[in-house]
This record gives sequence, structure tokens and C-alpha cells, in this order.
Amino acid sequence: MALAIASTAAIFRAAQKDEFFTGMLASRCNDVLRLLGNRTWNKYSQHTAKASQLLYSSLTTLKDFQTLGEEYTGIVQVDDTYMKIPLKLYQIISILLGAFGETIVQKTLKNLKGKVSQNDNMLPDAKRACMKLLLIIQWAIPIVKELHRAWFYLGGQHYNIEKRLMAINYVSSVPGASPPSGLLRPLGIPTLFRAILNAVNSPPTFDEIDTKDVKASVSDVAACSGCLEPNVTPCALPCGHILCNQCARSSNVCFLCRAPYFPRRTVPLQNFSLKL
Repeated sequence: MALAIASTAAIFRAAQKDEFFTGMLASRCNDVLRLLGNRTWNKYSQHTAKASQLLYSSLTTLKDFQTLGEEYTGIVQVDDTYMKIPLKLYQIISILLGAFGETIVQKTLKNLKGKVSQNDNMLPDAKRACMKLLLIIQWAIPIVKELHRAWFYLGGQHYNIEKRLMAINYVSSVPGASPPSGLLRPLGIPTLFRAILNAVNSPPTFDEIDTKDVKASVSDVAACSGCLEPNVTPCALPCGHILCNQCARSSNVCFLCRAPYFPRRTVPLQNFSLKL
């Protein structure tokens, strides 16, 4: 007997539950790190979220169990046929992309920028064009994530981009479950407009490109506490700490004091540089 496709609301509620439990697990890991000393906490605290996500998925999905969120809402992962459990390989790739996908993309962009800036065989105009393209891609990542979230609210089946890439869907294991409804559609339009406003109000900046020499060094700029890269686009958080614009917009918790905040309340610091 074919099972009903899981509703958008059930998928969203399950994701919320799983995010709550992985966040709680990360908090406990941070508490353990604090007991080992501030130096240990400063060194490893930024990795606890990813480690907790991997541990949580390893103890649930990779053991063919429902996550706590999926069990709470009565939904089950299936492949694109809606008849079979997803291949283990696809589940592993989905978990790794969820934990490290954005980091891999950012590291790849960083390496490409380094290779472009150090390539002496490229003309200066070609270097600037390539650097601008890479910076635009880097700027577009959080915008794409928000647009994907709006798509989900408007009636999609994939709350996470990694599950869409691996064609992992959900069916409801609850007998007599209703078909997908539009309960979350009222959230889709505001989310879509917010993504558009963020794109308009925070256009890509090209501060990293020196118009005279694209190989200009930024090694004397202090590193961002989030990505540990030179902070050439400093942004102030409500708690007073400073991150780069990319990290400030891609998170809602300060990497230093763990204080929650709304990304739209961050303040870009124009004509301000952090020197070592």
C-alpha cells in the first residue's frame, strides 16, 4: 500500500525538532569543552555544531532509525519513487553535505581566489573579472538558501538543499494522513521578499579587489572569528562582537559569546578595518 506524501508542515516540524536536539547536543559538547579550559574551548567550539549533527545523524538515519523529529511527526525518508528507503550512499552524502557542504564551497572559492590572484599569466582585467565572479558566488550563497526556504514554504518537499540534491523525500507513516497542505504558504511570500530585500540592501562588495593590483595582500587584516579568514567586510553584531559580513548573515548565533541575534540587525562597518 502506497503511503501518503508527507505534508510540508510535518517536514518543517520534524526539521525544527531535529535542529533543537542537535543544538542541545552541541551545547552539552561546549559545556564539556569549557571544563577542559578556555584555550580548548576557543579551539574546538566552532566545530561542535557540525560534530553534533554528524553524531545525531549517525545514531539515527545511518542506523535505519527515524530521527526524533521524524518520529514525532510520523514521517519516513524515501527515494524519488516514494516506495523505497533511500540508498545508504545517498543518505551519507546528504549528511556530509548538510554538515560540511557550505564549508567546502567557501574553501573552494577561497582557493580559487588565491589561485586567480597569484596567476601571473592572466591579464589584470581578467583577474578582476574572475575575482568579481567568485565574490558574487560567495555573496549569493545565503540568498540562494533563503530562496530555497521560500520555495519549501510555498509547497516544496525539501526543507534542506542537501536532501533535494540526493532526491530524498518523505512519506507519512500515520494511517489516514492527509495529503500535503498549504499551511506554510503564508510564510513563503515574506521569506521570498526578505531574500530579495537582503539582496538589494546588501549587494556584493568588492573590497578584496585592489583596482590597481588584484594581488594586493590582506594578510595584515585580522581574521574573522567565524571563518578564520581575513575580515575585509567587518560587520557588528548586537552583542558587540565583529564578524565578516558572510558569517554574520549565514548564522543567528555569535561564534564568540553564543548570543542569538537576527541577521538583519547586524551593521556593516564601512571604511573600517581590523588590523593585526
